[in-house]
Formats: sequence, structure tokens, C-alpha cells
Amino acid sequence: DVHRVGLLDLLVLNMDRHEGNLMVSGQGLIPIDHGLCLPTLTAPGGGVEPNTRVLRELRFSWQGWRQAGRPFSASLQRTAASLTRERVRRLACTIREDSGGMLAEGALTA
Repeated sequence: DVHRVGLLDLLVLNMDRHEGNLMVSGQGLIPIDHGLCLPTLTAPGGGVEPNTRVLRELRFSWQGWRQAGRPFSASLQRTAASLTRERVRRLACTIREDSGGMLAEGALTA
């Protein structure tokens, strides 16, 4: 479960993953509160350089957990390997289109 949550957090650049944003159920960990996902990655002022401050500040509570250091399952390895740059780009385009203009300018552009 930690690996699945971690992969999700990395894909959407969740800026607010901590223990209070994870529920534990009979099915395992359930990530909640995605309000700080998909941050704007373009430089302030509309520059073309990426806003590296956002990437430097990424911290996830699960990074220090023992389970995070274990190898990925074969299934999750296949899932992660299937996330090519082009596939992620297509997913980002779909999300942007489906958001109806709700994403901040610069989100999903890195």
C-alpha cells in the first residue's frame, strides 16, 4: 500500500502527504485530501524555466517508513514501467481537458 500511495503522490506531485491524509481501513491505506496536488511548475512570472522550488520542497511522510524501502511488487513494477513520458503526457492532457479550466496555469506542464 505504501508503494501505491507513493506512486500516486509522485505522479500528481502531492505537496501535502502526511499521516493525517492517510486513512487505514480493512483494505489498507487510503490516500485522502488531494487539495495540494498538481502544483504549477512553471517559473513565477511566466518564465519558461521550471519552478524548481516546488520540486525541492516535496516531502512525503511515507519516505521514512520501513515499508517504503522494500522492493516493489512485480505488479507495481509493471505499472510503473508502463508510465512512459508519452503516456503520462497523454494522461495530463486528459486531466487538463476534463478539469474544465480548474487547474492553475502551468499545472501539468513539466
